[in-house]
Amino acid sequence: GWEQNPLRMVVHRGRHAPNADGEICELHLLGAARRPQNLAPDISQMADQCFMFRIQGALTLERLRADSMLEDDSDDWDRIRLQPNFEYKLWKSDGGASWGRVLDPFTRRPDTK
Repeated sequence: GWEQNPLRMVVHRGRHAPNADGEICELHLLGAARRPQNLAPDISQMADQCFMFRIQGALTLERLRADSMLEDDSDDWDRIRLQPNFEYKLWKSDGGASWGRVLDPFTRRPDTK
């Protein structure tokens, strides 16, 4: 549960805690979620960027719509459900979004399918 999760302390207190020099710094968290619909909103709603790979679960798609990462009136719904390996949609909290492809982990080159 979220109340006992160690990430809760980071999200609620750690992001406001000063570092050794007394400065408040940005908090960087890199994670992956098999079922992002189960992430606490305290984490997902503060994300500055989200990489979305192929998503087929209705609950996950609905959660991304609720968090404003997928728009109701776009073709993103079908595209994200059908995209091939290594392709993603990058969502940014400033409203920007773009499609991209990661490097093939075996050749270190863009995947050629």
